[in-house]
Amino acid sequence: MPLSGTAYDPDTLAMLYRALDAALHRAAPDLSALDDATHQSIRAKLACALIRAYENGERDPELLAIIAAQSYQRDA
Repeated sequence: MPLSGTAYDPDTLAMLYRALDAALHRAAPDLSALDDATHQSIRAKLACALIRAYENGERDPELLAIIAAQSYQRDA
């Protein structure tokens, strides 16, 4: 889901997926309470925020997760 048309190598994609999972747990700690549509909506919003942060130069997966979760919480 590159915002700038960039393709990511497998290692970068794996790191981004790990960061996305961490951001999801930060933004919605009780995932079992969410229906599938809500879960997917939150995940998509977090993914966009995470990729924006990555494309702006952030490479630390923990910071990417924090940035994405904070972005989601700020916009919620």
